[in-house]
Amino acid sequence: MNIRIKTTDYKMPAKVSDYLDERVQSLEKLLGENADVARVEVELGRASGRRKHSDYQWFAEILIRAPGISVRATNHEATINAGYRSSQRRSHEPAKEEKDDAHQQGAPKTQ
Repeated sequence: MNIRIKTTDYKMPAKVSDYLDERVQSLEKLLGENADVARVEVELGRASGRRKHSDYQWFAEILIRAPGISVRATNHEATINAGYRSSQRRSHEPAKEEKDDAHQQGAPKTQ
């Protein structure tokens, strides 16, 4: 597995680095036979732009690519710990089915 970890305006402590390594390695089980050719990119840091002034100024992003698989999870939180844990959990969730446009816009469901 090709793993790339990037930080933006954040110096990652050893404890966070160890936790992140452990969680990324757990993806091997989910990727199965694609684990050898998979690429996992993780970015942690402090948000810039308009989010910089909000309570949710820390972000975590995980991108997983393998043959037939492309998953991206992003999260903004008040603390860096909450951000990367939540983002990592979301990357393990199965993809949700897309709903039709009418339902997404708040129109009543038709049967």
